[in-house]
Amino acid sequence: TAYPPLVGAMVEASRYTGRIIQVGTGMPGATLDIPMQTFMVSAKQYFGAVQGHALTEESVPQMISWWKEGKFEVDKLVKLYDVKDFKSAVKAMGSGEVIKPVIVW
Repeated sequence: TAYPPLVGAMVEASRYTGRIIQVGTGMPGATLDIPMQTFMVSAKQYFGAVQGHALTEESVPQMISWWKEGKFEVDKLVKLYDVKDFKSAVKAMGSGEVIKPVIVW
């Protein structure tokens, strides 16, 4: 997420040498306040990931394999919504009821 208070909490809560990866873009002008000395001596890393920096040729087949083995339960992450139920999909995403609503046209 790119919600500054949550990112700050992730930086604070991560362990020594931990990695904090921001995958959301964030709102224009949003800033993050990090205590520089504490951050530096903890050897933590904070960076952004564009499209997850995934190697799709490797990661997609791996995720499909995990799904087939029952290790990656995509069905629990995704919910399909008819286009006429668009507002319901947005509401469900906002409430956390569903992680990835998919609009079916």
